[in-house]
Amino acid sequence: GSRAGEVWDWLESRPYVRRGTVGLFLHDVVRELFEAEFAQRAPESYIDLHNAVNGYFLGRLMNPSEPYPDRAAAELLLLHRRGPLLDDIRQLRDGGLQSVVHAAPGDREAILELISQGEGAESAELARRWVSAQPSALYRVRSEEGVEAFAMQVYLPIEGSLDVDDPVVIAVMDAVNRHGPLRPGERVNINRFSGASGSYQRDPLLLLANGVSSIFEWSRQPAAWTFIVTVDPEHYAPYFAYLGLSPMFSLDYFGMPLAGYGWDRRRFPVPRLFDMIARRELSGESGPPPPEMMRSAPLSRESFDRAVREALREIDRPDRLARSVLLDAALIDAAAPDPAAALRDMLSDTIAALGDERRGAEHRRVLERTYLRGVPSQETAAQLLGLPFSTYRRHLALALERLVEVLWSFEIGTSRPTAGKVSSN
Repeated sequence: GSRAGEVWDWLESRPYVRRGTVGLFLHDVVRELFEAEFAQRAPESYIDLHNAVNGYFLGRLMNPSEPYPDRAAAELLLLHRRGPLLDDIRQLRDGGLQSVVHAAPGDREAILELISQGEGAESAELARRWVSAQPSALYRVRSEEGVEAFAMQVYLPIEGSLDVDDPVVIAVMDAVNRHGPLRPGERVNINRFSGASGSYQRDPLLLLANGVSSIFEWSRQPAAWTFIVTVDPEHYAPYFAYLGLSPMFSLDYFGMPLAGYGWDRRRFPVPRLFDMIARRELSGESGPPPPEMMRSAPLSRESFDRAVREALREIDRPDRLARSVLLDAALIDAAAPDPAAALRDMLSDTIAALGDERRGAEHRRVLERTYLRGVPSQETAAQLLGLPFSTYRRHLALALERLVEVLWSFEIGTSRPTAGKVSSN
C-alpha cells in the first residue's frame, strides 16, 4: 500500500539483502531458510504464493509488450523446487541471471566452434547448414568474455537436403511417423544443438539457454511435435521425464550416444504442460502426463472437414453439439467451461470474420443465412438470398471450403482467432 516505499527501503537495509540490476536479492542461506520455514508453517499459503508467482511470470511471458520476456522465462525456470538438476538451478539462482536472446551474426562462429569442440567437426558442419537455413533459430548467453551458452531451435519440414543428411532429422521423422504423423500444414520443433563454454552439456548455463529458448518457442510458435536432443542422455533423462517428455529414439551420432525426447503437442497442449510443470515444481513427480490431461488423437484433415460440417448442421442443438469430436480438438480452448458453447461461438465468430476478407462478404452472407438464421431448408435459404438454387449451392460450397480452411489454420496453429478477424502468425 502507501508504505511500500518505506518497507522496500527497510528491506534493502538488512544485512542479508543486496541490490541487483533488476531488484533486491536475499542471501541464499537466508532465502532458503525463509522459504523452508514458510512451507512448513503454512503449506497451503506457500502453494498459493508459488502458484501466484508462476502465474505472474507466465502472464509477463505472454504479454506482447513485455520488455524483458527472457527474464520472465528464466524466472519460470527457477521456480523448480523438487525436480532433477536442482544443483544447476541453484547455481543459476545464486549466480544471477544472464540474458538469453537471439544470436547476432557475429556470435555464430563462436557457437559453431563450441559445437565442434563438444560434438565434432561433422556435427558443427550440420549446425552451420542449419544456421544458414534458419538464422533466427539460434539463441545465446553472452558475457564480456564472449558466448557462454547457446541453444538452437529448428523446425521441420525444411527445404534442401538436411532432411536426409542430418541423422537426427531422420530419427525424428521416423518417430513422428510411428507415433503421430503430421497433418497438412503442421511442423516439428527440435531443440537441435545446445551447449556451453564450460563443460558443454554439463554446464548450468546450458539449462538457462535451453530452458528460456524452449519456453519462448513452445509458448509462441505452433508445432505438432517438440523434440529435445542431447549427447548426454544419462545426465538429462531424469529431467526430461520430469517434464513429461518420452524417450523417442537413440542413435550413435558420430561416435557419441545421442537421444531424443519428445511429446505430441496436439495431444498435450502447451498450456496443459505448463499447468503440469507448475504442480511438479513442488511435488517432484515425474513420468508421462496424467491421462486425464491428454486430448484424443488429432483428427485427420478429412475428419476435421466432416466434423465442421456436422457441427454447423447442429449449431442450434446444444445437446448434439456437445457430442462433436471438435470439442477435444485444438480448435477449442481446453479450459473452456462450456465446450459446446465455445464451439458454437467459434463457428459463428469465424463466419462473421469471413466478411472482412476480400470477396468474403458473400461467404458470410450465405453461411449465416444457411446455418445461423434457422431456415428450414437450403431451398428456402436460396429464395431468401434471391439466388437460383444452383448458384446458391455453388456459393455455399465455396463458403464452406473457405470456412474449413480458416478453422483448420486455427487447429494447427498457423493463425489464431481474434475479435472480429483472423490473425496470422
